[in-house]
Parts: sequence; structure tokens; C-alpha cells
Amino acid sequence: DKIWNPLLIFGFFIFLLLYVKGFNKSYNYFYGQLILMIFGSLIYSFGFIKGLNSVIDESNETIYKVKVIDQHISSGKSDSYFLTLDKWKFQNKNIDIKVSESFYNEIKSGDFVTLHLKQGYFNIPWFVISKNSNSY
Repeated sequence: DKIWNPLLIFGFFIFLLLYVKGFNKSYNYFYGQLILMIFGSLIYSFGFIKGLNSVIDESNETIYKVKVIDQHISSGKSDSYFLTLDKWKFQNKNIDIKVSESFYNEIKSGDFVTLHLKQGYFNIPWFVISKNSNSY
């Protein structure tokens, strides 16, 4: 929820830049260009804010031990590996976390993993999951 304010502010500036520098007046599809600029600026802003939130974050981490209650693989064009984690301090329901295949293969249901939670530069919490102090 806390990503919306920085996302919309940064997205607005990216949209203005795209509109001023990228709008093609000789092209007849004004609304099409406008929609693409809005959509593009929001997608770019989301990735930028999310990345910047963790890269420049200097907050102290809080460590939580969380039980893995299930594992599953989602298949499509490629396989995705998920661990279902039990409820913990900031989660009032079980959550699925996407992990690498190697990490997935190291963990079994009933094991505990470590969550290294940080507050985030924009106060958007984020975490890294690990086992035996190795981050993945």
C-alpha cells in the first residue's frame, strides 16, 4: 500500500518527460499515444521505486524464523518454485514466496527459514529469505 505515493509522483514526472519529448503530433492517434505513455511511465516507475526502495535502504534488519508449511511448483513456459510460509509478525495469513530451484530443493516442509526484514527507504518493507545465514 505504501508504494502508491512515490509511484504516482515519480510516474507523473516520467509521464511529463515522455509527453514533452515523445509525443508525435503528426501521428493521428492522440489517445493511443497518451495511454501508452501513462502505462509505460507507471510500469517503469513501479520497477524503479521498488528497486530504489531496497538499494538505498539503510534501516536495521529484523530477523524472523518462519516455518515452511508447504512447497509447490508452478509449471508454464518455465517452472517456478514456491514455499508456503506460516503466519509471522507482519503477515496474518500464510504466504507463498517464490524462490530459486536450488533453495527449494534444500528446504522441506516443516523446516524453518530466516526472514531478514528491512523497512525500506520509502517505508515499503521488504525481506530476504535465507537458511543457515546464506541469502537467496
